[in-house]
Amino acid sequence: MAAEKSNSVANTRQPRLYFCYIVRCADGSLYTGITTDLTRRVKQHNDGKGAAYTRLHGPVELVYAEIQPDRGTATKRESQMKRFPRSKKLQLIAELPPGKLEEHIATTQEKPLSKN
Repeated sequence: MAAEKSNSVANTRQPRLYFCYIVRCADGSLYTGITTDLTRRVKQHNDGKGAAYTRLHGPVELVYAEIQPDRGTATKRESQMKRFPRSKKLQLIAELPPGKLEEHIATTQEKPLSKN
């Protein structure tokens, strides 16, 4: 009986979306990471609770994000993006369709992102 209940709960749970993202730091450098919540993660970076790199180079501004279906895929994509030269990352940012970043943010939170 407990197994049945456990399975029914697991079957109704929404799959967790992951995002690969790029933030622009105050010094103009770019940082790439993954998260399930873009708003929360940018806030962590700006509050000094994110990655060591962004603590030294912040505040940050979200400039790119793409949805990934699961953590494994997101981790692989993050690794790939981290190996991109700066020019390729800037190309990704420039080619992001208008409104797409806001759409991604809306899937995780209703709050706008800022540098504060």
